[in-house]
Amino acid sequence: MTADEPRRGATGERSLLRHGSVYTAAVALHLGAAAVALPVATRALAPEQLGEFATALVILQLVTAGAALGLQAAVAREYYEGDAGPRDAERVVGWVLVLSVIVAVAVDQFGPVWVGVLEGAEYTATFRFAVAAAVPAVLTQAVLAILRSRGRPRSYAAVALIGSAGGQALGTTLIVVVRDDPALYMSGLLVAHSVAAGVGLLLARPAFRGGSARLLRRALRTGLPLVPHLLAWSLLAAGDRFVIERILGFEQVGRYHVAYVLGGLTMVVIAAINNAWAPMMLEASDRDRVALLRRTGLVVSGLATAGALLACLLAPTALAIASPETYRAGELSSVVAIVALSAIPYVWYLGEGNVLYQRRRTGVFAVLTPLAAAVNISLNLVLIPRFGLTGAATATFLGVSVLAAGAHVRRRLLAPETIWPHARFIPVPAIVVGLLLDRLPTTGAAGAIRWLGTIAVVAAAVVLLRSWWVTAAGAPTRVQRPA
Repeated sequence: MTADEPRRGATGERSLLRHGSVYTAAVALHLGAAAVALPVATRALAPEQLGEFATALVILQLVTAGAALGLQAAVAREYYEGDAGPRDAERVVGWVLVLSVIVAVAVDQFGPVWVGVLEGAEYTATFRFAVAAAVPAVLTQAVLAILRSRGRPRSYAAVALIGSAGGQALGTTLIVVVRDDPALYMSGLLVAHSVAAGVGLLLARPAFRGGSARLLRRALRTGLPLVPHLLAWSLLAAGDRFVIERILGFEQVGRYHVAYVLGGLTMVVIAAINNAWAPMMLEASDRDRVALLRRTGLVVSGLATAGALLACLLAPTALAIASPETYRAGELSSVVAIVALSAIPYVWYLGEGNVLYQRRRTGVFAVLTPLAAAVNISLNLVLIPRFGLTGAATATFLGVSVLAAGAHVRRRLLAPETIWPHARFIPVPAIVVGLLLDRLPTTGAAGAIRWLGTIAVVAAAVVLLRSWWVTAAGAPTRVQRPA
């Protein structure tokens, strides 16, 4: 057993804290790289150039979501399917590689056609690099699922950081040293994703041989219903860039990208914690799962709330650091706050979704996530002409809320137990407080209140984590499945 693998006898709570801390530390390094890269990018690229890059990122996400027909999402579920699960999960990785290459080539060939969805845009090298990067990106996702299921958070973090922080570092270096070209920025991501996929394959050493047609069909039964979900999730998270570009142009996409990155940091951290949370739900017995989710869900909800409130408090300062005056960052504080508050319903979606995923009820997401994405895009079309970028952020919050509510209703039909006994009191007051904090001036007494509030929120998060750690230390132990 390696240092990455879980120790026998660790409790679920301690496992989540220990592994979640590693994933979160990796995200902290990624965010550190992003904190350096974003100010560099905004000063090297004009808003319209950054807008083109941000739009290419959406294309990368969409192609990655559909390239392997959802098989990358089925890898983790196969891992826990009986004694042969680990080897079957490895064999699915081979199918991921084959399908992603076929799909990416097809998407590239039709690039000049589908790029017409953008106002006056051409199929430039920036978009072509984005399509190419989808192949190593989806392969990396599949390999990371293997490493996560084996309980190897350090290896997972190393591979993820190469693709994320490495891409940020290489991309920004190219646009500073060579020339201010969004295509060079995207080419840095392509190289970094390729290296990450290679390193991941060396660490996971998946078995490409022996993948039977029966295994492929079973994996597709889990993965295919998730393709509309994955595509729709990409649209829910980033499709507003297309609407902004059509209505306001690439320059406003660039400005919105800056605010969205800062506001979305809390969701990035929560997604990192979910890398430990989701396997725990898969591994738990039916008898223990609801009780485990009750205990852990309260803390994850609390951390999401703390992160969202911190973003509301620190938005003006973060924007001033992240972009120059040409981006008119002072107008974007509300965008940061509203996007950050989306982390609160996002936690509910993850908790409910983990239960549905464990029970192979993934078909609901083939309907639910496209519905949420449709609500999001429709609201963008209505709100952006009237409220500008703040309208786009509001549409994001409402879209995530629809997703969370739908997952909750479906899970209650499947398992009617109450799994959020205390956390249900968090959302509405936290959202109201966050919006009020965002309206505070940044100078004088109100500015002092902002900084006192920041200290109070950080202290509350520390107390919450410490209380949970003490509780976990005294919890009964259980034996985890060895990797």
